[in-house]
Amino acid sequence: MSTSNFRALPIRAPTKRLFLSFAIVCAVLLLAPTPVSSATIGIDDTSPAEVIVISANNFEGGFFVNGQLVQMGGTPGSITVPETGQVSFHGVWNTPFTSGNFQRTIYLVEQPTDPTSPPLVSDILDYRVDASEISSATIDGTFVSDVDDNLGTLPAGVNSADVFVEDGQPVPFFGGPGQFNGFLEGQIISDVNIPEPSTLVLLGLGLVSLVCCHLRKPFA
Repeated sequence: MSTSNFRALPIRAPTKRLFLSFAIVCAVLLLAPTPVSSATIGIDDTSPAEVIVISANNFEGGFFVNGQLVQMGGTPGSITVPETGQVSFHGVWNTPFTSGNFQRTIYLVEQPTDPTSPPLVSDILDYRVDASEISSATIDGTFVSDVDDNLGTLPAGVNSADVFVEDGQPVPFFGGPGQFNGFLEGQIISDVNIPEPSTLVLLGLGLVSLVCCHLRKPFA
């Protein structure tokens, strides 16, 4: 009886099992879902140079501002545009599930000076998300900043959850309602309204008048 065949038997079985295990591991790695990072949008309207800086990241299908490609893939991108006109944007990103359509309009308003009157609108962000397709979603929207108070006052009937007073802090927005972000996260930062010189003069005159009135009162 040949010993060579007898010795080869215990070697073949482990070898087959090793190759089978290796193949299974490779298959699992290939079929495992790739982690999806949320797409991000940043709108910075704080520059004193009357410009808006818009940044984006993780838009696999591209992010466009006024028709110009700003970002695609995993490398951040940004663009600076004039504050004097409406800015339009469009983006496509990957999402692991569908969620339908979502639309929202956000108002940033100046600090109210008269509680009986609606506040002046400083910025308006309007956007619509379409996540009805499998594995991808799109966003289309516009952003407009006030120029010489040209946006008027806050319209009646606006949801209070969509109104934010300018305080220098970022205002978040998402690609879906409530706690569902649709794998899209964004924020707006708007400048805090500074009173005009004429307003400061009036305030100063008012303070002076109050002091004069107080000094004219006879002492008891």
